Amino acid sequence: MTCSKRVWGITFILILLGGASLLWWSTLDRQRFQNSEEEELGNLVKIGVTIANDEEWERYAPIIELAEEDIATYCEEMESPFTFEFVVRNCESQAQVALDLTKEFHENGTGLIVGHPWSGMMCHSVQEYIAENDMLLLSPSSTSPHWRIPDDNMFRLACHDLLQANVIAKMLQSRQIKSIVVIYRGDAWGDTFTDAIESEFEEVGGKVVGKVRYLIPCSDYSEFLEGADSILIEYISEYGVEHVAIELVAFSEGMYILVQALEYPAFSSVSWFGTDGIVDLSESMKVYDDTSIIEETLKRFELIGPVPAPAYTEEYWALNERYEKETGRHLTFYGASYYDACWLYALSVMRANSTDVKLVRDALRELAREYVGVSGPCELDENDDRLRGHYDLMGYFEIEGETQYLKCGFYNATKGEIIWDEELTPYSRGGGG
Repeated sequence: MTCSKRVWGITFILILLGGASLLWWSTLDRQRFQNSEEEELGNLVKIGVTIANDEEWERYAPIIELAEEDIATYCEEMESPFTFEFVVRNCESQAQVALDLTKEFHENGTGLIVGHPWSGMMCHSVQEYIAENDMLLLSPSSTSPHWRIPDDNMFRLACHDLLQANVIAKMLQSRQIKSIVVIYRGDAWGDTFTDAIESEFEEVGGKVVGKVRYLIPCSDYSEFLEGADSILIEYISEYGVEHVAIELVAFSEGMYILVQALEYPAFSSVSWFGTDGIVDLSESMKVYDDTSIIEETLKRFELIGPVPAPAYTEEYWALNERYEKETGRHLTFYGASYYDACWLYALSVMRANSTDVKLVRDALRELAREYVGVSGPCELDENDDRLRGHYDLMGYFEIEGETQYLKCGFYNATKGEIIWDEELTPYSRGGGG
């Protein structure tokens, strides 16, 4: 690292960690570390990191490298006796590989892991192994409500999916939507998510006037769409087209639903909203050779929904600039979450003055209450999951004859409010501004 780059790096890190985090590195703290006779300090601390697959490796390995570099600079500047190495491994999209890597880390003396990013990789076998061997896992992106379990040594730096329900309710309310028909996938995730949306929407004065549960797998959705269409027509006449909407709770199969929904005029007259599981349809689009069908579908429905977002602070943009220079990519929430997870572990080890998992776990819980990283506030709830998070509101809009996937709003978790880009959404077909 050149001298100028090193100085800039220290400056960025001191800004990033301004406030409570730096208070822990007072003169007394340094003295305590340097004079400690209880432990042999100055050892290299190895922290395991797992990435889901090759595609995600390209996105997240570079941000982990940046975190390791910044943490090393910080430790040197603060005269910390600790140094950190992040050992990165590939899960190859398999839960079994995630378990094997967990065992490998343990056998090599590594008790702290960042990763297992997919909820399926946080399986019962991994949970049991981590508990039995006093390890600690901090996932940057697992969101399944299934893993809301207290004291399981599996922490999550992403909000679980059900927290989106509150954002969705506020999003609908802010567009003056009074009633919705929910079309949702027929599995435990879809059932739980839909119940949460109904509860949250009723809390803000809305009403779920119909719930249409479709079977999976399925190729012909006409039966389910006909049911939703009849409900929609009834309530359009009661509430007015501007106050009725469709909420789609789906994964990639939602693209097929949207294409088939073109056959029903009532669907095109109201706004459609989604979740982060369906809003970004870039992968689903690849199954259609005729892109004109996709463009017509998305232009017609817009499909606005929440997607986890980082904290768009000065510190975030500084890091994003470095990341873009390295990768040519924009730093997403999940990349920012990997970065923050690395920092949380390093700072927790330094605060605990130990690599003992129980001490690090307790320090992490305390640290997270006050730590605001590039991914946003990192406070954890009673299940050691992220308490709240920011969301971009994304949708599809026709711009100069082309259908584009664009940010049209932002949910600020700190303030609990939604800000719309009124140029894109002066009305959302069914919602007055």
